[in-house]
Amino acid sequence: MFNWKFSSSTNKGLINFALGGYYGFIGILILSMYFYPGSHHKDDLTQSYSLSHNFLSDLGMTITYSGSQNFISSTLFVFATVLVFIGLTSYFLAFASVVNRDYISLKLAQLGSVSGIICGFSFMGVGFTPHNYYLNEHMFFVKLGFQLFLVVMLCHTVSIFYNKVGLTKKTFWINILFMFVLLFHIYLLNWGPSIDDKYGLLLKVVWQKVTVVGLSTTIFFQAFLLKSHICSLSE
Repeated sequence: MFNWKFSSSTNKGLINFALGGYYGFIGILILSMYFYPGSHHKDDLTQSYSLSHNFLSDLGMTITYSGSQNFISSTLFVFATVLVFIGLTSYFLAFASVVNRDYISLKLAQLGSVSGIICGFSFMGVGFTPHNYYLNEHMFFVKLGFQLFLVVMLCHTVSIFYNKVGLTKKTFWINILFMFVLLFHIYLLNWGPSIDDKYGLLLKVVWQKVTVVGLSTTIFFQAFLLKSHICSLSE
C-alpha cells in the first residue's frame, strides 16, 4: 500500500514544486496567448488571442481557425499543461501527507488527492490532444478533469473542516464558493448553450476562464498556507 506520510523536508519540496508549477503555468500561458496568431470559432479574421472568444484549448490547436500554423503557441500550451500536472500532483501528495487527525479526514484527503492527481493528468491530456485533430479525446479529458475536480473539492473541503492542517476557516468558505463556480462550469460543459448561439461562445469562454482562475487561485492559496503550516511543524 502506498505510504502517504512524508518527512517535513519532502513536503516542503512538494509544496515548492506546486507553487513553481503555478507560476510557470501562468507565465507560459500568457506567452502562449501572446504568440497565438488569432482567429476564433466565429471570426477567422482576428489577429490575436481573444480573452472573450477564444477557449484556452484554442492555444493548443496546431492550426488555427483561419488556417494559420500555431507551432509556438501550441508547444507552449503543452508545456503549461505539463506544469499543471506536476503542480497538482505535488500539492495533493503533500496535502494527504499532512492530514492525520482522524481516520475519516485522512481517507477523504487521500481520496481527494488521488482524484486530484487524475485531474492533473487529465488537464495534461488536454494539451496533448489538440481539438482540431482529436476532438473526442480532447473533450473526454476536459470533462474528466473538471468533473472529477468537484470530487476533489468535496473531499478536501470536509477534510479541511475537521482537520485544519494550517488552513483557516476562510479556506473552507472559499472552497464552498468555488464549488458553485465549478458546478456552473460543469453544467455549461454538458448542457449549456451551443457555441454557435448568439451568446453561447462568449458565456462558455468567459466562464471557463473564471473557473480556471478560481481553481488556480484556490490551490495556490492553500499551497501557500500549507507550506507555512509544514514549516511551523518542523520548527
